[in-house]
Amino acid sequence: MSRAALLLALVLLAGCGDAAERAPAPGRPPAAELVAAAGAGDAAAVRRVLAAGADVDGRDRTGRTPVTAAALGEHVEAARVLIAAGADVDLQDDERNGRVPELL
Repeated sequence: MSRAALLLALVLLAGCGDAAERAPAPGRPPAAELVAAAGAGDAAAVRRVLAAGADVDGRDRTGRTPVTAAALGEHVEAARVLIAAGADVDLQDDERNGRVPELL
């Protein structure tokens, strides 16, 4: 099984809770806002930030990608939104996170 398929299976099988609706942080770059929303499991905010034009594979200042943030937090719905929007599940962040199956 490819790494992408394994990650997708883990994301779809993981449990998660819904995060409360939150307002965008003033002055935060779109990529950082998307990573924050994904890491918080806020699928509605992920959709809003993507609709506003954020890069689905953009990185925050630490190099983390949105799909990695969602997967590490076991935020299934946020990860689904990102994957449906074309997120590259094989990208690694600056700390080589992205190999989620190896981290679990």
